[in-house]
Amino acid sequence: MQEESQENLAEQGGTAASCAVSGDAVSGDSAPASSSPTKAGTPVWIEKISEEGRYGLFGEMDIKTVKTTRNLIHPLLNSTDVLEIDFSGVVRVDSAGLALLIEWVRESKKLKKEIRYYNIPEQLCAIARVSSLELVLPLFRS
Repeated sequence: MQEESQENLAEQGGTAASCAVSGDAVSGDSAPASSSPTKAGTPVWIEKISEEGRYGLFGEMDIKTVKTTRNLIHPLLNSTDVLEIDFSGVVRVDSAGLALLIEWVRESKKLKKEIRYYNIPEQLCAIARVSSLELVLPLFRS
């Protein structure tokens, strides 16, 4: 399963990464994690952080924000062939956030689109490791 996942990543032209990788933050492109975890009163938001079309997710990914977060990503999936999401602005995440990442992978496959995850927080990596899901998530290095 791991070999198949890494082969798929290689075919996609990306660099396979594992949750053990650290220090891959995109410097200067996103708000630091220590900044306020809210923007205009919302616990989670997304914004374009690079000219290449990478989007940064900021705030909290937990059971309280799953619906809002889901609604932020779906229009982006429909608007591009490859959606890159940088998680370096995520300050808190739980297992509901991990379930959402898996849902986005499934949806992208249904739409015949590609989704890539960058700079996954260690808290999320730990949850993924316990359930061996880090092997199936489309993780890339910056």
